[in-house]
Amino acid sequence: MSREDIVSDKYARLEIERRWIVIGGIADLIASATVLDLEDRYISGTQLRLRAVSSADAPPRWKLCKKYPRRDGDPFEFITNVYLTEAEFRLLSALPGVVARKRRYRLAVGSLDVYSFPQTSAVFEVEFDTVAQAASFVPPSFVGQEITGRASSSGAALAGAAA
Repeated sequence: MSREDIVSDKYARLEIERRWIVIGGIADLIASATVLDLEDRYISGTQLRLRAVSSADAPPRWKLCKKYPRRDGDPFEFITNVYLTEAEFRLLSALPGVVARKRRYRLAVGSLDVYSFPQTSAVFEVEFDTVAQAASFVPPSFVGQEITGRASSSGAALAGAAA
């Protein structure tokens, strides 16, 4: 499937996001944030991610996701999601892959992902409606280096560090 096919596909949505490494000063932010626990399995040899989502105030959810690679210089990528039953999730979990676990704190602006496996790290990300909004966003003081679009800092790469 070509990139042009994806652009015209009514099932893919545009994801415009920016990501940064967190350098500190987040304790007050996460104290009152909504929390989700995520387990991501990046299926070997594919661009597919199997995700389990749990929280204290909602039933668990499972989904299969594919992010299509961004072109050099593009501030966006295309993404598709298929929601699964628990049985479907368990079946697909048997496929070979690498796993990352993280706690997502939903903040007023953006999300803070604190990875607990395979390594401890924290990433702040914000999704935008337009490229102009993304370009004009001023990141908060608790972040350092921007890692948007850097394959070596993707969830799949973080999970692969333990493989």
